[in-house]
Amino acid sequence: MAQEARETKYLVPKLVQRIDYLTHEGWNMYEHKLQALRRTKNKSFIAHMQAISMLSKYILSAGIYGITITGLTLYVTVNDFDLDNLAVLLLTFGQSFLVLYAIQWFYCRLELSLDAVIKLFAAGFVLAVPTAYLIQGLIQTFIVLVVGVFYLILQSFKLTSVLDNHAYTLSIIGELVTAYIIAAVTEELTKYLVYRSIEHPDLMLKEDWRDENDEEHNTDTGQSDGSSLASFNDGGSSIGVTTSRLVAADARTIPSRGRSITCAMVCVAVGLACAENVVYVYFAGGSQVQDEIIVLICRSLFPIHALCAAMQSVGVVKRDVELQRGFHIGKIILPAIILHGTFDAILMIMSLAEESDNEDNLEISLSDLVACFGIFVCLFVGIGWYYNESKWQRVRLEEMQQREDELVAGYIGG
Repeated sequence: MAQEARETKYLVPKLVQRIDYLTHEGWNMYEHKLQALRRTKNKSFIAHMQAISMLSKYILSAGIYGITITGLTLYVTVNDFDLDNLAVLLLTFGQSFLVLYAIQWFYCRLELSLDAVIKLFAAGFVLAVPTAYLIQGLIQTFIVLVVGVFYLILQSFKLTSVLDNHAYTLSIIGELVTAYIIAAVTEELTKYLVYRSIEHPDLMLKEDWRDENDEEHNTDTGQSDGSSLASFNDGGSSIGVTTSRLVAADARTIPSRGRSITCAMVCVAVGLACAENVVYVYFAGGSQVQDEIIVLICRSLFPIHALCAAMQSVGVVKRDVELQRGFHIGKIILPAIILHGTFDAILMIMSLAEESDNEDNLEISLSDLVACFGIFVCLFVGIGWYYNESKWQRVRLEEMQQREDELVAGYIGG
């Protein structure tokens, strides 16, 4: 069956293969609605909700039912879980939805559809977190094995005193490895790969719509010069659609496509951050509502995942929209890894410093002040880097759009 599936890809036009895999709903069933909203500049929430796919409707229903059942189950079965804890759970999801609302609805409502936002957030929430945790566990296991073997070798030569004399230095090295390798590399790579694994009409490039099995298709008008796709049938029953029904012409400009990529990658990151917030709020915060709220507020004030995703999007736009060569995955995620790793390293090393000083009181210590200053500097540097890069990228995209408009005008005039 796998061989048949591979061969089918060479026989069936690529446009017919564009479906939502869970529901098997063809993109032609809803993609033209998304483009119609852009052409008419319709910003009505009801209209956008009516244009979403069947898969997005299932995701919304599953999310509502899942949160409701989980909250009620915890409330009934866990003694320390009361209505206040349930309210914190709802606030945790509400904070992520508010971020999505602010980013997508005000920044790129027409560039990235509500349908795409739902699917991207769900992918970040359901796929990114368990994948990242699994990879982190494997890396940690490998590092423990390597360190254990190294320790046994030193023990055989009676050199373990070297480790004892440099225990604090080795602890700092361990925290740096955890921050940059286990946390930053794994999470940033996972976010990028989850984004790349999602196929959606809003994220497709022009070359993704065409292959040698498709008929000639005018991407500007959405019209085809033949009916080859309509001739595909199942037992003699014609599909009854043409290429113009299978894909609608993209109504977005080049700068709009760049903004849609940034918004899409941030949506995945917000999904991952939401799942992480649930874990941190109830494991780090404990059962005390005040502690849970403090953890949630702290994680909301420092949106490192969303910022790093926006930084990644600069490289993705350079590769996919500006068509610059040499932007491989390492170059795309490297700035985000540096920022994310530095952010985590500051927190981990300051926590280690507090433990070494045996500071158990509740007063604000010097380590706390240094950590707060460090993470604020880290965030401002990241924001400044993204602002500068995105500003010049926006200029380049506008120049590309201007050249394309001139070519189209010259073609029509000629």
